[in-house]
Amino acid sequence: MVEDTYTKPPFRADHVGSLLRPAELLAARYAEQPEAPTDAALQALEDRFIPEAIALQEQAGLQSITDVEFRRASFRSPVIARIDGFSTVPQDAIWAARDEHGHSHPLGDAPVATAKL
Repeated sequence: MVEDTYTKPPFRADHVGSLLRPAELLAARYAEQPEAPTDAALQALEDRFIPEAIALQEQAGLQSITDVEFRRASFRSPVIARIDGFSTVPQDAIWAARDEHGHSHPLGDAPVATAKL
């Protein structure tokens, strides 16, 4: 049936971006001292939520499954961490995101070139 060709995987589709992170994971990742979790506690939280995200992708019929970037601080963090000459600095509060309730959420550190790349 022609209809099935376009409505059931595998079909041509692009997915850009990530699944939204659970509020509990976001709060832990961006918590400031002294509330910030240890690296081990943050990893345990990621380990708890990633299987749920994988199950969602499987239910949607995706053939390529990922950890949905739950282990990254931002989309750019793995790149910045591996290039000599980059550092990060805290972003100005003006760049914080706001949720549907108007609460402010930091966007993470900003990359800065500190040496010749």
